[in-house]
Amino acid sequence: CMMEGGMPHDGTCETVECQPPPPGSACCLPNGECIMLPPEHCFMEGGEPHDATCEDVDCGPPPPIGACCIEDPGAPGICVMLPEEHCLAEGGFYFGDGTFCDDPNIPCGAPPEPIACCFPDGWCEDMPLEHCMMEGGMPHDGTCETVECN
Repeated sequence: CMMEGGMPHDGTCETVECQPPPPGSACCLPNGECIMLPPEHCFMEGGEPHDATCEDVDCGPPPPIGACCIEDPGAPGICVMLPEEHCLAEGGFYFGDGTFCDDPNIPCGAPPEPIACCFPDGWCEDMPLEHCMMEGGMPHDGTCETVECN
């Protein structure tokens, strides 16, 4: 809520009365969609604000996207699909329009290899180690095809 510029309140939207939002202006989002947002919220959404309404602004087609490697301190880099401009704004390395994160030639924080994760009821599911631990499973080297869960 606070990252989006909101003010948190105890309760739900059904039980809390919020003040009307500040007047917005046209915000062209990275996908080419136009929505009305205050400029600071537009920037948080990766958009480009305009001093007009959406009816008066042509956001045009969305820009091409590609694989973007963003370094994560203390961890391997992560790959996200972004337009080049947004990738560079995040401090990332852009691999080019039309590239994909699952391409084995993209040397950037490829998702971890799944391992066999055995659950107390004997169920096995292949998943990354940290997901297995978070789900309360017991990790095993190999895959569910090669591991027997008891």
